[in-house]
Amino acid sequence: MKRIARTLSVTLLLSIAALGVQCQSASTPSAGAAAAAPMAASIEAGRELFRANCVRCHGADATGTADAPNLLPRVKGMSEAAFSSAVLQRYRWSLPAAEAGGESAAREAMMRGLLLRRQAGDAMPAWESEPTVVKGVKSLYDFLSSKAR
Repeated sequence: MKRIARTLSVTLLLSIAALGVQCQSASTPSAGAAAAAPMAASIEAGRELFRANCVRCHGADATGTADAPNLLPRVKGMSEAAFSSAVLQRYRWSLPAAEAGGESAAREAMMRGLLLRRQAGDAMPAWESEPTVVKGVKSLYDFLSSKAR
């Protein structure tokens, strides 16, 4: 009889403990849900940054306009680092080795780049001098990447 009572007591305690664990796990968010919250906040911040700075040229849904291309296929295969570079430092002057004859060749290549940019007035600007874009470029990438999936 003592054995049956002890077995019932142990079974009852184990059942109560299991019920407590189930209740606790149901009330606390999973690791996946906890990780999703910061990503959702980043995507929303990126959406706001896009609305403030990019919609005018790339359209409300980022699929392009007559003035600027569809960003979604471009971002889809792009790393965060490449995206940041494209947004913040849009124009880089590079000179093929065959043309790198000295300082005057480099200066001439830079001037050609400046003149071409001015003639193509609809070219995308570099945003590195805009603090809100610099600070939020990761969020902008997260937003566009989420749309490009």
